[in-house]
Amino acid sequence: MSGPALWVLTRQGVPVFDHGRTAPAEGVMKGAYVLSRERGSTPDLILIASGSEVHVAEGAQGVIATHHGIDARVVSMHSWELFREQHRDYQDAVLPPMVKNRLAVEAGATLGWCEWVGDAGVVIGVDRFGASAPAE
Repeated sequence: MSGPALWVLTRQGVPVFDHGRTAPAEGVMKGAYVLSRERGSTPDLILIASGSEVHVAEGAQGVIATHHGIDARVVSMHSWELFREQHRDYQDAVLPPMVKNRLAVEAGATLGWCEWVGDAGVVIGVDRFGASAPAE
C-alpha cells in the first residue's frame, strides 16, 4: 500500500481532522495525545474525548474560548490501557497534574473516566440503558 492510510473506525459521519491545523497524530500508539493545544502556557481546562466525541471537544474548545475566555486543551484518548503503559513524563505532558479542571465527553457510559478527570473533573456521558437514540 502506498500513501497514507485512512481508517474508518465508526459508523458515524465524523469529520477528518486537518492535521495542518491540529497536532499530528503521533501519539496514537501511546493511547492518548494532545490534539489541540491551549494558546497560553497552561490550559484553564482539559477536554478529553475518544472516538466520535473528539470532534465535539475540538469544536467546544473554540466556543468556550470565544464566549467564555477559557483556554482549553483537547486530548484525544482512545486507549486507557496504552496510555497507562506510557512513562509518567509522557502522561503528565498530555494531562498536566496541576490542571484540575478536566471534562471528559463520552457518548456511552461514564464508567472509568474518573481516573482521567480526577476528583475535580466532570464526565458527560450516558449511564442509562436504552436512553440513546439513532444519530439523526
